[in-house]
Amino acid sequence: QADIQTANLCTGRPTSFNELAMMVGAAVGYDFDIEHLEAEPTGVAYRVGDPTVMNSFYKAKITLEEGIQRALAG
Repeated sequence: QADIQTANLCTGRPTSFNELAMMVGAAVGYDFDIEHLEAEPTGVAYRVGDPTVMNSFYKAKITLEEGIQRALAG
């Protein structure tokens, strides 16, 4: 039986949820301000994955911005 290893599908680029929302808004031509509700839980500020295992067999060919464009187009 072969060893099974988990791979994160990511670029290793830290991206905040605010940045991601702004990227999606820009992709559709929607300009907005992000407002945080002080009384609500804040959660995690950003996510970033470690692409080390993935990079051993695959390298990302497009940027996050291009991926957003493609997802919205399709």
